[in-house]
Amino acid sequence: MADSFVKIMDRAVQALIYAKFKTVMNLTDVNTDSVIWPRDVAFRKISEKRGRGVVEFFSLWRETMNFDWSRQRTAVARIEQYLAFTDAERTDIRSARAIPATLDYNVWFWTKDYDILQQISEEYMWWRHTDPNLNLNYDDTYPMEMDLHFGEAVDESAVEQMFDRGLYFVLRAPITVDAWLIKDFSVKTIKKIIISVYDETVEENPQLLFTETLILPIPPSGEE
Repeated sequence: MADSFVKIMDRAVQALIYAKFKTVMNLTDVNTDSVIWPRDVAFRKISEKRGRGVVEFFSLWRETMNFDWSRQRTAVARIEQYLAFTDAERTDIRSARAIPATLDYNVWFWTKDYDILQQISEEYMWWRHTDPNLNLNYDDTYPMEMDLHFGEAVDESAVEQMFDRGLYFVLRAPITVDAWLIKDFSVKTIKKIIISVYDETVEENPQLLFTETLILPIPPSGEE
């Protein structure tokens, strides 16, 4: 079963956060240093993944996903954008449609070092002025730049429970993505058009006057 495009968006946001904060948090592997789970189960999930409960990781969860009417473009959603031929015979061509969506994420940064938590807070605030975009290349060819929006970072550290659960610090940071959700299609290339002309002045039995066949040229590779 193919992944949904929104799942791909989740993974893209995960990779972007890892790249942004890996130096501050001393992270080394996006797969073992982060999880896509809500806060309440994130610590358990990272422990299962690592085999031990080590606190230097981040978790994220998409809270809402809404259609964005302010960026709605009917033509983009209903009319295919042709991309490229899918086979050597150039009989099938790929096309794509897109709809705008607003994806709201919560990201939690987990650390045992309070100074690292403060560095994360500063880096998050600075992000507004240091390329606040999610940049993707669809099909490794077509660039997509999606704007990011940020909210108020909240310290959710349970310091008062340090003697029961151990001391660790948690910062929640909201991130909103102005996303485009894409559907990919494959359609047949039109190579031949047959035109038939009838005389309909004879109501009961229209007469075929002539038939013409139009052969369409196939554009060279790279000129779809």
